Amino acid sequence: MKIRRIQYDVEFTHILTFQEEYRNKIAPIFKEPNLRYGLENVGTLDESIKLVFTDLNFVVHCSKNAVRMMYEGDPMDFTKSGSPQWDVFNRILSSIREIIGFGHLTRHTVQILAVHLFKEGIEPCELKNESIKSSKFIKFSPFPNYNDFAIVFDEGEGENTSKVTFGNFNSSDIKKFDLSPFETDYNNDLLINRQGYIADIMIKRPIKSFSKSSYRDLLKEVDNLITKFKI
Repeated sequence: MKIRRIQYDVEFTHILTFQEEYRNKIAPIFKEPNLRYGLENVGTLDESIKLVFTDLNFVVHCSKNAVRMMYEGDPMDFTKSGSPQWDVFNRILSSIREIIGFGHLTRHTVQILAVHLFKEGIEPCELKNESIKSSKFIKFSPFPNYNDFAIVFDEGEGENTSKVTFGNFNSSDIKKFDLSPFETDYNNDLLINRQGYIADIMIKRPIKSFSKSSYRDLLKEVDNLITKFKI
């Protein structure tokens, strides 16, 4: 399966002074080229900002309790030396941590959307009752005719959980899961009307410190889970 989009959150205890202080802290990031932004809940304790870096196919959302990034592309791009996406994300998070009311990190979460496409004219065997018994994933359907299925696997509780939602993919899922928000060449193959499988993988883990290696650790867990769904 090919990873299409990643969302990565670094969470922390609520910053009660976030609304008053964050603008000055992240102001230097506005020197980045082709940056668009939007504000939400302006003037309230829940005020937040979304920064869209169109040249990097990359979005960062900052709020009183988390810095979240979303990227359309290979999540390993962030681990490369000199990665511009990692540099921007790290600078923003470091700036937020300089706010006087910042407490401590609590957890980080990665959500990966991956798709496996079949060749033209092939569809998942789970969509046919006559062939469903050959499926690696399910063996029967409660309906005689259907066009969609999903299986949810969930473990853990609290700050330490893993969840996989696995099912069939078709072209309508591009919009449903927002797989290609920047419409990049990286996801061009999704635009062809094909069938396949899609996996939505979310892993949450507690953290006391933040680094590129902690991000890599989550990606390794994701890779291990994807391998279990090898077609």
